[in-house]
Amino acid sequence: MIYMYIIICNDEDIYEIWSDDALPPNHILLKINWTNITNKWMDTGRNSEYIQPLVEMLKSLDKSKVYIIISQHDDLFPIELINYLPPKTIIFNAGGNVRNKNIVSIPLIYDSKYEYKLDPPSEKSWNDMLLASFVGSDTNPIRTQLDMYLFNNPQFSIKLKQWTPSIDPIACADYMDSIISSRFVLAPAGYGPTSYRFYEAYYHNRIPVYVYDEQKGPFLPYSDIIDWRKCCIIIPSSVIQKLPNMLKAITYDKYIEMLSY
Repeated sequence: MIYMYIIICNDEDIYEIWSDDALPPNHILLKINWTNITNKWMDTGRNSEYIQPLVEMLKSLDKSKVYIIISQHDDLFPIELINYLPPKTIIFNAGGNVRNKNIVSIPLIYDSKYEYKLDPPSEKSWNDMLLASFVGSDTNPIRTQLDMYLFNNPQFSIKLKQWTPSIDPIACADYMDSIISSRFVLAPAGYGPTSYRFYEAYYHNRIPVYVYDEQKGPFLPYSDIIDWRKCCIIIPSSVIQKLPNMLKAITYDKYIEMLSY
């Protein structure tokens, strides 16, 4: 039940539709906007005083109950809070920068801001489409590598920009245009080990190309039940130069098969 809500909602809406009846007895969802708190905490220079009221709240919780935390921030939450969580706390995180056996990995919470959903590429348009494109912030050396290797390749479109806390409507339209004209959507790691593009590609009937950091390893939630390699392209950053030939080798029929997984 938890997974269902995570997949269909953005972080602000989860608590509005959440039904506590879906939880087992003695399980409580901590309805806290962890992403906003973490961002503001970082803006203050990671000042401990900023999160002190939250520390006091966590210390006051009944330690006999099981608490659930859902966070999509790449860094989970102000890490010093980990020392104040009740012992039975279950953490669900979509960011991926903090990983251990006590944290359940989940997909980023994708909320479509678009009024329409694209159809899969048609066989008629297949040969006229770009192989792949990327529009986004330069928040990871992997993205710079993609730009360096693919910038002069006419079958790719790479547009890097500086990160900003909000998305300009023009940039958003540019991003949508790139998806429309491309077979694949490049979804390289960003500040965290994954990116929203990975899930946005699926929403718009495109196959993502996930380029991950070899030192951190891929971040692919539900890998025990989803064979991600059957529905997307997954490569380490060290083989970016092989990407054009890899994508060219995927036929239209194979592409549709991957979309249908």
